Amino acid sequence: MKASMLIGILLPFILLSSCGSGKKEVSAGTDKTTSDLAGIPASVPVDYSTLSGYFLNNSYELKSDVNIILAVDPDQMSLAFGMAKTMNNTVDKVDFGTEAVVGIALQPTDLATEMKIDKMEKVGNTLNVYLTITRGDKQTFTTKPLTLFSLPKNTGVDQVELYIEGEKKASGRLS
Repeated sequence: MKASMLIGILLPFILLSSCGSGKKEVSAGTDKTTSDLAGIPASVPVDYSTLSGYFLNNSYELKSDVNIILAVDPDQMSLAFGMAKTMNNTVDKVDFGTEAVVGIALQPTDLATEMKIDKMEKVGNTLNVYLTITRGDKQTFTTKPLTLFSLPKNTGVDQVELYIEGEKKASGRLS
């Protein structure tokens, strides 16, 4: 009687602990998460570095409210961005042999504007970037809000999609 009561109490806990929402594989020192749902790729975090010391060239035409600008070589970089070197700052260098640059630019505004990358993940060959935009007080001048980051070219990413407050706002292809 005690044994069957003990089994009746422990069995639900054993069954619950054997259920899992995802699988974790470790292969040759690489940590890889796979999806339980067939055909749906799992998301993987992506290493990136925020770049400082750049501005959006005045001649670069912004086509929409939120723009993704991609650069895989120095020529593409110089078409869109200039270096903002002063005596007090440093301009982050990019090694285009191993890195690509992704810029997120907004239309000119006279409101103080801050862009913050909340999360970045790779799903298949797509890099999903989740961004928060905070608008502040009116300024006496206009700015072109810009955030720039680099990521390794060997990530297998060929598409970048930008989400603001969960809504897809822009996309672009790395070429």
